[in-house]
Amino acid sequence: MPDLSNFGTLLKTSASGSGTYTAVAGLVKLEPPTIKNPKIDSTAHDSGTFKKAIYSNSVEISDFKGTFSMSGCTVDIFSGSLISSGSAYFQLYFPSGKTWTFPSLITEFGVTGADAQSPDLLQAEVTFSPSGSLVIA
Repeated sequence: MPDLSNFGTLLKTSASGSGTYTAVAGLVKLEPPTIKNPKIDSTAHDSGTFKKAIYSNSVEISDFKGTFSMSGCTVDIFSGSLISSGSAYFQLYFPSGKTWTFPSLITEFGVTGADAQSPDLLQAEVTFSPSGSLVIA
């Protein structure tokens, strides 16, 4: 496992989405996603001009991209996930202790070069396409 102690924000993964998440990469740059709580129109047909919306309480997250430092073994995990088109469970762990946990497909993956600060790590750009709700804890 690579030394990720120099990174404040970590990308973690879990096979099942529950239990322990394992740190696999350090965040270099994040293009933040749009987070939304979609509303459901519950207006009755005979209500005239009155409209009512109820929020679903199902927090959704848009596709987003990040640049991460990772080992060659982690590169294999991400490229394998992209090829198999399987959804995996990810967690962004922030220095404050807050986490964003979400199931996601990897829709784009590309190694951009070696990490100048840590030559044993590679930098890669990953595009996530979340396939479920975002849990913020």
